[in-house]
Amino acid sequence: MLASVSDDPGAAVRCVGVNTKDQPEAAADLLETTGVGCEQLYDPDGELLRQLRTVQGLPVTLVLDPDSAIAVRNVG
Repeated sequence: MLASVSDDPGAAVRCVGVNTKDQPEAAADLLETTGVGCEQLYDPDGELLRQLRTVQGLPVTLVLDPDSAIAVRNVG
């Protein structure tokens, strides 16, 4: 599903991966191997996840609404 969304430039959904544990090159290799072409942010200190108040475990998937509020949270 992520691969199809990330490959559609006209999609109403923006896919952004936030890497908090892996080296950026390793994460980029994984995205390439799996065919997911989403943008990748590197957050080694987990600051973004802290600001979103979502550090309950990794991996975590967040869906944000148009106002950037968390609409869906899936941990695991």
